[in-house]
Amino acid sequence: MAGKVYITNVSASLADYTVNYSHVSMTGRPVDSSTYTPYFTFASRAKFPDDRAATFAFGENAFSVSYADTIPPEAPRTDYRICIPLDLSIDDDLILYVYRNGVLLMTTRGVALPPNKEFIPNET
Repeated sequence: MAGKVYITNVSASLADYTVNYSHVSMTGRPVDSSTYTPYFTFASRAKFPDDRAATFAFGENAFSVSYADTIPPEAPRTDYRICIPLDLSIDDDLILYVYRNGVLLMTTRGVALPPNKEFIPNET
């Protein structure tokens, strides 16, 4: 059975996510301010990209986050390329930490995966 990518919103704002241009059905709740405990939502993993489902595939994946309370000049949406290495088992779960100014992808064993890049959406 394919693993999942657990997405956690490490901010004090509600967030909406898209993976490979498909909306993740559950909103990213903010961190609990009394315990600093993050809440998780998840997206499935697959071997190949599927633009009809919010799934992370091997290789490069388009990931976007939109926050409910942006203040100009902050952009209402930030886009990233999340890279999942081919040598990682499809069955492994991953954790994607989403910050206001970046993302961090890790294995459940705490190993940080290669850096992910912010990108301009209309870039080819």
